This record gives sequence, C-alpha cells and structure tokens, in this order.
Amino acid sequence: TAYGSFGTCMSFMMVFRTAQSYTRYWDGIDMVYGIMGHWFNAASNTLAFTRCSKVKAEEVENFRRLVVRLFSLLNCLMLRELEGQEVHAESGLKFPVLDPRGIDQQTRAHLLNMKSHSRPEQVFQAISKVVVEAQQNGIIASPPPIVGRIHQEMGLGMT
Repeated sequence: TAYGSFGTCMSFMMVFRTAQSYTRYWDGIDMVYGIMGHWFNAASNTLAFTRCSKVKAEEVENFRRLVVRLFSLLNCLMLRELEGQEVHAESGLKFPVLDPRGIDQQTRAHLLNMKSHSRPEQVFQAISKVVVEAQQNGIIASPPPIVGRIHQEMGLGMT
C-alpha cells in the first residue's frame, strides 16, 4: 500500500539521519578533546621547559602563572565560541577561568571587550608572544628546536 511504502521510507530516512547526527556529535566531541589535549601538551611543555632556568625564581613563577591563566582563558573562549555565545565582559565567562584578574588589565580588557569573533586567536597570539619573550629572556632554558614543540602543539590545537 501507499501508506506502508511511505512509512517504510520515512522510517529508513529517520534512522539514517539519526545515525548520521549521532556520528557527527561524537566526531565533534573527539575534536574538542583533541584540541584540549594539544593545548594541555603545549602548556605542560611550556612549564617543563622552565625547570632549568637560571632566571630569578619569582620571574619564572610569574611566567608560569601567566601561561596557565592564558591557556585557561583560551580554553574558555574556544568553548564559548563553539556554543555560539558572545563574551561581553569578564562576567560573561561561562566556563571557569583560572584567576583572570592575574592577567594584566590592558590585555584582559582587550581580549574580553573585542567586537570580533577572533578572541581565541588573539589569546593564541598572546601565548606565542609570551613564550618567545620568555625564551629570549632565559626563562625558558630549552633550545629553540625543542621549544618549537610548544608552538607545534598549540598550532595543532587551532586546526
């Protein structure tokens, strides 16, 4: 009958679409965990490469805290962007950020009050800049080819 054929076709289409949606959902989850994994590796490498620094312990500790805060902010902004939500001010940070007030006021205001959708990219650039400056100042005591792993892991997280 016509109704039976129509019902069979609709059932087949619903099952196919549901299976496709389920697959896309888990692919997205895998990608988010992949991003977080790359950024975790980059952050932990950055912290590990400061272990043999000859610079004052206070400078090294300040650098470590800043890196952790920036990676935390990067993760928050990435998740917020995936939600499709805007971040208007510090109070709009839905996901936890480790002590955002520890980031200097000018940088925090710039990153959180921007009108563009490139906030994660701006934080990514801020982290890269801080890492390069730390290497120049001797806070990161590893040779450049090894430090390149930080930038490589960060880049893999952005793709």
